[in-house]
Amino acid sequence: MFEAQVGRTPAAPALTGSGTTLTYRELSGRADSFAHVLRNENGVRPGARVALLLDRSVEAVVGVWAVLKAAGAYVPLDPEHPTARLQETVDRAGASPPPAQRDVPRR
Repeated sequence: MFEAQVGRTPAAPALTGSGTTLTYRELSGRADSFAHVLRNENGVRPGARVALLLDRSVEAVVGVWAVLKAAGAYVPLDPEHPTARLQETVDRAGASPPPAQRDVPRR
């Protein structure tokens, strides 16, 4: 449904946060770029669990959407949790280690 909306209103605002607004086209494009990285550089395959450690932000939405576009399953990690708890969550979920926040496309 989201991609259908991209086709209908590509220049309409889709996401706003932290002083940034992305159009449907921009959000889809960033998610496509990151999904490509997840598949080709991180080896994400359909059904793979992908841990994301991101603050609530535009980049977090891009990251979640990219995991879904890569046919993975999103495992949320709260940056407020201690390192040991984050590692336990990743281990219990059988998830890949989270890519760095810097890897999420910002433009």
